[in-house]
Amino acid sequence: MARRMAKREERRESRKREIVSLAASHFLKYGFTDTNLDLIVEDCACSKATLYTYFGDKEGLFAAVVNQVISTKDAFSIDETLPLVEALESYAARALALMTATQTVELARLVIAEATRSPELAASFERATHRRHLQTLTEYLEARQADGELAHCDPKTAAADLAGLLGQTDPLPQLLGVSGPISVRECRRRAAAAVSGFLKIYGVPST
Repeated sequence: MARRMAKREERRESRKREIVSLAASHFLKYGFTDTNLDLIVEDCACSKATLYTYFGDKEGLFAAVVNQVISTKDAFSIDETLPLVEALESYAARALALMTATQTVELARLVIAEATRSPELAASFERATHRRHLQTLTEYLEARQADGELAHCDPKTAAADLAGLLGQTDPLPQLLGVSGPISVRECRRRAAAAVSGFLKIYGVPST
């Protein structure tokens, strides 16, 4: 019985992922306002009732698209088994790669276009990206401070400072489509520079 229920849930989640992937292509092609749920239902070969059961409404479906894009990159997690510098550099490079990835930027453009009409859409995107990024950093830095690896500080302020150092690049060229995503090598270089600058402020002096 339990195995049958587990398989049913697995099929349900697989179906939801399929719908979200198809919906993403519609949102990116037509924008939020002009995306037609009837066309998504047709492409997915499902009922509109199923769509509403899974996601609630159009905003819920878009939030699922954002979350799937973010979660597939596994960006918002820090390997606590690594030494401090290595852990921060690895995380920072992955987070930067995600935030400047083509699909993330395309979603950001869509959200910006709809922000005035739908503030909740913008808030949902911000929660799934920037706020999640800051929360991950805050929790990690708080733990490292407790272990004596960082100077005494407010972890939230420290997280904001590190995020600021990492995000110093002007995002406008990418949002306007006049420049492409940052290379893996460049993400690593910028991550190392940001972590180095951060530890000059918050690192514990070597004795």
